[in-house]
Amino acid sequence: MKIAHLGFENRKIIYKKLCVFFAVMLVSNLSLAQSCQILTEPDTNYDFDVTKDPFGINKTGNNDYFKLALSWSPDYCQKIQNDIAKLNSDGKSAEAKQLEQHNKLQCFSNNQFKWVVHGLWASSCDGISLAECKDLTDIKKHPRFCKGDLAQLPYKEIKPFLCMTPSAELLQGEWEKHGACDFSSPVKYFKKAHVLFSALKTPTEKLDQAELARWMDIHNPKLAHKKLGFYGIEMYVCYNKKFEPIDCPQKVEKAKSEVKTQNESNERLNSVVWMQTSAEYRVLAASAYQQAHNAIDIAFRQKNWTAATEQKGNYTTLPPAIILDIDETVLDNIPYQAQLIKTRSEYDPTSWALWTKSQASKAVPGASEFLKYVANKGITIFYVTNRDATQETDTRANLEKLGMPLSNTIDTVLTKNENGWNTSDKSSRRLFIAEKFRILALIGDDFGDFVAGAYTTPEERVKIADGFTDYWGTKWFLIPNPIYGSWETALYDHNYKTSGAEITATKIKKLVTP
Repeated sequence: MKIAHLGFENRKIIYKKLCVFFAVMLVSNLSLAQSCQILTEPDTNYDFDVTKDPFGINKTGNNDYFKLALSWSPDYCQKIQNDIAKLNSDGKSAEAKQLEQHNKLQCFSNNQFKWVVHGLWASSCDGISLAECKDLTDIKKHPRFCKGDLAQLPYKEIKPFLCMTPSAELLQGEWEKHGACDFSSPVKYFKKAHVLFSALKTPTEKLDQAELARWMDIHNPKLAHKKLGFYGIEMYVCYNKKFEPIDCPQKVEKAKSEVKTQNESNERLNSVVWMQTSAEYRVLAASAYQQAHNAIDIAFRQKNWTAATEQKGNYTTLPPAIILDIDETVLDNIPYQAQLIKTRSEYDPTSWALWTKSQASKAVPGASEFLKYVANKGITIFYVTNRDATQETDTRANLEKLGMPLSNTIDTVLTKNENGWNTSDKSSRRLFIAEKFRILALIGDDFGDFVAGAYTTPEERVKIADGFTDYWGTKWFLIPNPIYGSWETALYDHNYKTSGAEITATKIKKLVTP
């Protein structure tokens, strides 16, 4: 067919189609691992705000090896769809639309991504040789934001790599956070990630961790017998500074006997399943909030009422407030615990930081309704948490996603390591609040959310609790949490260096038999 013989409008239509075709072909050639259709121009602002990153800047971290982080896109998109559905059900259609727009290319287009590149990360061995290197649990020790907050890149520099990493925001952020530490330009950084990704064969079906490791070993000769890294929906392939594949540094492994007693025995399995599936847990949690709801009306009217033992002096004229813990009191983090069980893993600061950054926690049964009722009465709500201060931004965002009331005038999310509060004991933070507010109720899932004496022996804890019988169910409201807490650490003298095998043996000794 000769285009010249066609009418002007037909030629115009065909010309446009050919332009689109060649644009797609260009992108396909640049991304050998995957082809996709992308937008000619971005439809959102994709600049990255360094101040919102929970781990901050580290310009002096050693660059000892590189980690190519790959993400399984279908699971990510399912999470995004669930979040959007929740926002819409909560009447937050504007936020839902914004979330959809930010993920349009990856999750709401004709593209069907499988494995995509999260980023190429310069990583540190923290002064240990590469041969002896272990995967660090402190993300802040890796090189990060070596050139600070950088300007938004021109779209033409990002566009060719959107079939590899289908998010302009993510590409911008990965350049600022990781690429600028070792590459002279963003294009060189993206091209290196693209070359490494294109050299890999990845499965198109979802596999569990063991199957995935075997598949990669069989189909990628250069990775033969190389150890990969895994976390959640991500897989890591590691390289030395010459970009030759190496074993990914592994976390410090415990003795086999310890791993079997602590991990393979799944001590927390029943507790996690109970909290995720049972009617009993939902009833207990919701009942605690209903008790608090009933007590608030009484406490609000009685000016001499206080729920804080730290409250002293004349507090009758102070404005009313309540204090709540966050984790397993307001925010449900049980999926994180479930993931640890499925992967035979234990809690570590890195995986927990990634979980808080995901802002994926849902609400504990009864929490949302109760807090909205309290806020409508003009009562200030304080969230006192042992999450680290670096996680406050993501924590607040998670609370906001769920519609939890937050003050616009004062800081009501009081974290550990904020304002000099460098201990897990929350009494100093309760005292801080009690100086300016009359505390109507305390709500938490741990004894330490109510008293200062939680970090003592199990026997002493029981004695202290028995001394406050008038408080439980009237001023203090306990949400059930059989998974973790000071009740457990009390069994081994709150010594956090106690091995898994020793913890299990101690628990068995504590059992009372006929």
